[in-house]
Amino acid sequence: MPRPRKQINLDFSAIETALNNGESVDLKRLAAQNGTCPPVIRRILSEHFGSRLHFKPGRNGGIRWEATQPTPADTTV
Repeated sequence: MPRPRKQINLDFSAIETALNNGESVDLKRLAAQNGTCPPVIRRILSEHFGSRLHFKPGRNGGIRWEATQPTPADTTV
């Protein structure tokens, strides 16, 4: 019999507010607060926010909003 899945309830509005305010948000801290591992939190955030998030690894890493690329204007020659 498979082990039951753990229910993880993230406060997406708090995460979004922290990102908008430029506060530090990292997978390790979110995982520790919810009693799970960082890859699980990463999967949940990717499913919820889609491609709007950028996960930066390393010492200065964390979660950031993905920089939007401006669409080039049609130039007429």
